[in-house]
This record gives sequence, C-alpha cells and structure tokens, in this order.
Amino acid sequence: MMVMERTESTNIQRTYTAEQIAQILGISVRKAYDFCATTKEFKVIRIGKRCVRVHKESFEKWLESQFEAQGSFA
Repeated sequence: MMVMERTESTNIQRTYTAEQIAQILGISVRKAYDFCATTKEFKVIRIGKRCVRVHKESFEKWLESQFEAQGSFA
C-alpha cells in the first residue's frame, strides 16, 4: 500500500492592507493611506488607483527600527 504524503498549503500573509497598517500604528485609515503614498521607508505595492498593499517584512523591519531608535523596543 502506498502512503501519500499530504502537504497542507499554508496561506502565509505576505502583505498588509492600509487598514491593517492603521490598526498597527494606531492611526486613522486615511493617515495610513497618506503615509503609504509618501513613504520610502518600506515597500508599498499599488494595485490600481485605490488598492494598496504593504510588504509585510519590510514594514516590520521599519517598525522595529523605529522602536530601537527610540530605545523602547519591547
């Protein structure tokens, strides 16, 4: 009898939405969209006119550096 190995495909989140960025930073969604439109600190992907996705890894590195710069990394 042949046993088939089952691999579950994991749905790994690789981007954040502007709404998620707003929640993480504790700012309004509008400010998050404005921030994403002007920042060069992390990767922002535009899909069409209104759809924005933020590269999760680059955002988290930027956020960590902000805490470290303030000396309050938890």
